[in-house]
Amino acid sequence: MTTSDYARLVESLKASDILSTWSDVIPLKEISGIATASSKDTDLDNKLFEGHDEEQIRLMEELCIVLDYDDIPIGAGTKKLCHIMDNINAGLLHRAFSVFLFNEDGKLLLQQRADEKITFPNMWTNTCCSHPLCVPSELGIFPSDTGDINDLPTAVRGAKVAARRKLFHELGIPEADCPLENFDYLTRIHYKSVSGEETSKWGEHEIDYILILKTKNDITVNANYNEVRDYKFVSAGELRAMLKMKNSSLLHGSICSVLIQSQSKLNTGIKKYRVRSFVKDARKRAIFRKYTSPDITMIPRKIPGNLNGRFIRSFATLENAKKSRRRRTVFTDELNKGPSFDDFVSGKAADVFVDPLEAARKDPELKLPKWLKVPIPKGKSFHNVKKDVRELKLATVCEEAKCPNIGECWGGKKSEATATIMLLGDTCTRGCRFCSVKTNRNPAKPDPLEPENTAEAILRWGLGYVVLTTVDRDDLVDGGANHLAETVRRIKQKAPQILVEVLGGDFRGDLNSCEILAMSGLDVYAHNLETVEALTPHVRDRRATYRQSLSILQKAKQTNSSLVTKTSLMLGFGETDAQIMQTLRDLREIKCDVVTFGQYMRPTKRHMKVVEYVKPEKFDYWRDIALEMGFLYVASGPLVRSSYKAGEAFIENVLRKRKHNVGEVARLEQVNNKEISQV
Repeated sequence: MTTSDYARLVESLKASDILSTWSDVIPLKEISGIATASSKDTDLDNKLFEGHDEEQIRLMEELCIVLDYDDIPIGAGTKKLCHIMDNINAGLLHRAFSVFLFNEDGKLLLQQRADEKITFPNMWTNTCCSHPLCVPSELGIFPSDTGDINDLPTAVRGAKVAARRKLFHELGIPEADCPLENFDYLTRIHYKSVSGEETSKWGEHEIDYILILKTKNDITVNANYNEVRDYKFVSAGELRAMLKMKNSSLLHGSICSVLIQSQSKLNTGIKKYRVRSFVKDARKRAIFRKYTSPDITMIPRKIPGNLNGRFIRSFATLENAKKSRRRRTVFTDELNKGPSFDDFVSGKAADVFVDPLEAARKDPELKLPKWLKVPIPKGKSFHNVKKDVRELKLATVCEEAKCPNIGECWGGKKSEATATIMLLGDTCTRGCRFCSVKTNRNPAKPDPLEPENTAEAILRWGLGYVVLTTVDRDDLVDGGANHLAETVRRIKQKAPQILVEVLGGDFRGDLNSCEILAMSGLDVYAHNLETVEALTPHVRDRRATYRQSLSILQKAKQTNSSLVTKTSLMLGFGETDAQIMQTLRDLREIKCDVVTFGQYMRPTKRHMKVVEYVKPEKFDYWRDIALEMGFLYVASGPLVRSSYKAGEAFIENVLRKRKHNVGEVARLEQVNNKEISQV
């Protein structure tokens, strides 16, 4: 198919054609509020996403704005649907934006896309390229006005809202550094490109809103390393050098070149640097030569109707695209340590830190650091617990999360054994970058018999302490709070002497759900921060925030002051001592009682990389610091997990050493008299 043939194909698709061809596209008239995508797993999905990062797979369910040839919104289609080349070749088109951020020195901020990205991984590009979501604000519609969804100023406003959101998500640039009024709209570019090799299953076909943002020199940048591998400000000369490099891969490189070379014109004001000037400068510098192919046609054109303004249309087709093999480039950054190009040239690459777990996966004979070794699980107690789990069809986080301490917690003295049972299924609605639990937007409905089965299993085991945890269930109105509370009540009815800890989610910040759980009769209310505040957006799912988690722990204590509240932190993400210290201060401020520290262990290659394997001595240091700050109990070590030997920790260090009435009086009266006498 030639360029002109493809252009005619896209132009011929009317709204009715688009909706009938792609039945998964939700028509705008059927969307009320925020559209939600269906998430049915198919064999096609499994093949398309094979080997890709869990968080990036989840983001493929975001809903883009599907367009016709004239940039008129038709409906909402998933990011996955819009980026599959089969759909693109059939003419499916969506809206996008590209931000070009210049500082006071006229330098342009570039980013290198992360390895984890599904489309155009590892490529350097302009500051930020992404897509407005099919929600009112990013369509440019606000409750306070009556903007026309088909009007260009409305569409531009929506693109600016989306751009500000993604600048924070990808680069951590706060909204204060990029107010909407500072974005200047230049033009729209309609283009089509395949991601990488011609045979790639992924690509782009979008109408791209070009936005210019001028900021101060000391702008805050805190990159999300699931999105961005590296970033840097470049001058015009440095950009030219990048473009001259053999096999250079710079997405939108020619547009970058035009804009950075036209700084003097931009400085006089974007209003004066009209599209006509941009097109003229683009022609001078063969703007699309580096885009995809030297043969791409540039078609300025006025659009009828309300969307007046020029387009630059460019299409790369299999007939005229001359693809070069993408060169893999390695750059260093804070969270993904490794040898740089200079290290290889100088011969220093062999001295660069090697991840011992990755090395062990490649060669099983290689030894891990001694502090990462654990004994093989065994013992009568261990096998009894495992047998009961199978018979009652229960899920335990001990097995699902591949905990290294399963043998220690399930085995040994039965009254001190601890089991962590995962309620509400084994599939989470979120996709944190550290977690190996399965994810899906629409998991199976909760089992109504689960509270009774769980209570029966715990009674059968005769354990002294049990931890109930849960996947996040954002699909449930209460986040599963009532289900958890009912399980606690059933356990207490059957075995009131057993101590119960619940490791719950954040319920999307719903404090009423938190209160329901806090009043259920549990003994320990646990909710994990996981990491320090600065790294939370990059480590946890975007729906989980540091302050939201603190509010849950605080509400639990305020609801029931006799509760022991508890949280857990993983080390090894690249956090600093100052950040950890501030986290401990924040926890003491809300009167959190127990904290645990453990080493982050990368479950698979699809998960976040380990920055550092923290030595045992450092864990001892943080244990001592936390105890000095007033925490009732601290478990700290490379293999410690949030529920690590929880029964022993609670019984030995809280019941015996803390003269505090934890839980209900009726339960305490049933505790062994010998233990009571030691309080």
